[in-house]
Amino acid sequence: QNFCPPPSGRGIAETRLGAERFNGTIWPGATAGREAIRFYPAGGTRRKIAVLNVSGADQIVYADDTLLTLTEITGATALSTSKQWLFSVYEGILYMGNATEKVQETSDGLTRTDIGGAVAPPLAYPGPVYRGRLTFFGDASNRKYLWYTDVGTESVPLTNYRLV
Repeated sequence: QNFCPPPSGRGIAETRLGAERFNGTIWPGATAGREAIRFYPAGGTRRKIAVLNVSGADQIVYADDTLLTLTEITGATALSTSKQWLFSVYEGILYMGNATEKVQETSDGLTRTDIGGAVAPPLAYPGPVYRGRLTFFGDASNRKYLWYTDVGTESVPLTNYRLV
């Protein structure tokens, strides 16, 4: 609520007039905030989740609305530095991708893992859900492909794409 799109409609969001800093302290090494979303885990506490570009490796964090603090969402996969990130929610799971590493997923907003699937999705951005399927785009080896999962799964067989 404290950001608005730039006048051109493209680029990094700008702080709106009258905005307040959410976190009382600066996140160590952060140079920019990328994507942000409000996520509602099943049976859990709603969370604000964001990606911060941090020297060394980007970090995915969640915000505590009561304490006004940020905490890293931990996971085994090391993340790249200074990437653009996109989010998508599908069947109660938040998917986060930067088209460089495997798409990350979280169901609780506290920890993250690599996306599964009997045939793993490509290294791409998670896209919108369409007819019960999660989509992916931005695959570096197939830039014109829009990949999609089988219905209700994370599997992306080699024939599950459309040429755009």
